Amino acid sequence: MDDINAKAEAVRAKIEERLRVKARDLPRAMAKAGRRLPRKLQAQAQVIVDAQSLGGHPKLTRMVDMAAIERDHDVIVAQLDQIDPADVRRGALLALLGDIAFKLLFVIAAFIVWLWWSGTI
Repeated sequence: MDDINAKAEAVRAKIEERLRVKARDLPRAMAKAGRRLPRKLQAQAQVIVDAQSLGGHPKLTRMVDMAAIERDHDVIVAQLDQIDPADVRRGALLALLGDIAFKLLFVIAAFIVWLWWSGTI
């Protein structure tokens, strides 16, 4: 049980480090990360969450496949290690700047059309 909790905490800490998602536990971290993680990774994290929920009961703990938990933990950590937080921030900034530029061009074009339509130009 402690091994499962340690793996869940390690995945939560890695999500917080790489995606800047703050949460108290793994299910909340996965909910906040949302679509920033692939579906396969979300499913693998859900296996760890399910095993963690079974951990409170001694007989149900025996149903947990520790090899699958270990494999899913390794895959999740390896995938999260590939994410560059600076690149994520840069991409968000560029998306914001592109959105602002598009809206500014739209407003300028609408203003020019309005000037033409009113006969000022």
